[in-house]
Amino acid sequence: MKRRPLYITILTLILLAGLSGCNLPQAGGTPGPTPVDTLEPTQAVPAPTELPAEPSAAPTQEPEPAGQAIEYAGVRFRLVPEVASGANMETVPAEPQTDEGPYWEAAPEYTHFTLTGYRLSDTFHQPAILIYPVQQFKDINPESAAPIDTLAQILADRSLPAEHLPFLPIFNAAQMLVVQAQFLDFGSGSGVRYLTQYSQAVMPISSRSLFYTYQGITADGQYYVAAVLPISHPSLPADDTPPGGDWSAFEENFLGYLDDTIAGLNAQPDDSFTPTLSQLDAMMASLEIQR
Repeated sequence: MKRRPLYITILTLILLAGLSGCNLPQAGGTPGPTPVDTLEPTQAVPAPTELPAEPSAAPTQEPEPAGQAIEYAGVRFRLVPEVASGANMETVPAEPQTDEGPYWEAAPEYTHFTLTGYRLSDTFHQPAILIYPVQQFKDINPESAAPIDTLAQILADRSLPAEHLPFLPIFNAAQMLVVQAQFLDFGSGSGVRYLTQYSQAVMPISSRSLFYTYQGITADGQYYVAAVLPISHPSLPADDTPPGGDWSAFEENFLGYLDDTIAGLNAQPDDSFTPTLSQLDAMMASLEIQR
């Protein structure tokens, strides 16, 4: 005899138990309950199929920023295409301080990048990024200690003075203004970016002479990063001609002119400058020093 499946036996018991509790008529002419054996077997419910585990998503990688990667002497950064198309790299030999030579030229051996195909041409400054060894700079030129130590203190305090931020390389000129200043970290440390112009005399602020600078120090304190990158704005004259062309009137009202220029440039949006502030920031933020 063929054995009934277990689920049929269980179903039979359930049905019998239910039928025994019903008040069904048992008279001779009245049919009784249908025998269980004649019931159609119930289809078994298949066990739920376990869904295959979803494949784990591959870790998302940060996309490489656009632009050519520049690498030289343990320094790496990425050019922003809207800023420059290339760079010339060199190791500049040390220039000891002498009694005959000007003090501002004394510097240790350092790494120098000159940007080529730069967005602006016919500017007073060449676009450049310089990497100095901190202790060697202090040793060979004691005048460098003040800007280096001042910047280190500003970065530690995270507080920007209203004017006269530290600057290297040493210029034989005075810092005329500081605008659009803010903290900006780079790949190996932190620093400050701002716009400035240097001059040896009373001069107009112009698109020819204004530049973006980055001044930073690596987290280990071993290297100083300096950038001089020309920048222009349509509100500024293209050259050093004073407003109205009258030098005497310009010199008389220079302080008021300077205050107005500083307020005006500080109020300008990022993309009103050429190159834009964010383009220059992105290039400097990508810089890493691994030595």
